[in-house]
Parts: sequence; structure tokens; C-alpha cells
Amino acid sequence: MTDHTRLDEIRARVEAATPGPWTTKTLHTTLADADFIAASRTDVPFLLNLVASLTAERDALRDRYEPLRSWADGAEIDIRDLADQRDDLRAQLAQRDEELTALREKVRAVYELVTLFDYTAVYDLKCDLLAALSDNQEGQDG
Repeated sequence: MTDHTRLDEIRARVEAATPGPWTTKTLHTTLADADFIAASRTDVPFLLNLVASLTAERDALRDRYEPLRSWADGAEIDIRDLADQRDDLRAQLAQRDEELTALREKVRAVYELVTLFDYTAVYDLKCDLLAALSDNQEGQDG
């Protein structure tokens, strides 16, 4: 007989018996009550053993999974820390992105100035200045 079958039989006896509370002075025994009383000698030890077995199983599972619960609690804290770090890094990245955008604008402005600059005119001016300096030097030497 399985535990479930035995529990179903005990439940049926409980439901068939008259409602309590019973006392030894007021006991009006019906056939269902008598069956309940007679079976209680084996039902109660069975139920106590089942409770003890389930309690031991629960405790063993608790002992087995308690380290996992502790680890999970620690992992939850680690996840929160990582999320905070992620948010900080995102903020830093946004700031760097803004800085990079500003720097690109400056480089673009310098590039535009450089492309507009007339190097030929500067070179010609340099040559004229060098020639003038040379003429001036020759005039002082001569």
C-alpha cells in the first residue's frame, strides 16, 4: 500500500467519524467511530513516522540548498553592484561622447581654416621678406 492510499483511507475514516471533541465520558460510539478508534492505534504511528520522514527530508533539502541561497543572496548583491558600475560607465561614456563631439567640432573648424588658407601667398610673402632682408643685408655690408 502506498502512503497516498493509506492517507486516503485515514482521511475517509476521519470524515466518517462523528465530529469531536470526544471525551471518555461522552463517547457515543457509532460503527464509523469504532473503526476510527480501532485504526488510530496504527494510523497515529504511521502519521508520526510520515511527519518525521517529511521533516527530515525538508531539513536535508534546507541544508543542501542553504549554501545556494547564501550564494544567490551574494550574487544578487553582486548584480546590483554590477548594475551600478554599468550605470556609472554609461554616464562616463556619455560624457566622453560629448567631449568627443566638441573635439570633432574644433577639428572641423581648424580643418576649414587650413583649407581656406593660401599657402602660396604665404610662401611668396616669405620669399619677398627673405629677399628684402638679403637686400638690406647687402646694403649694410656694401
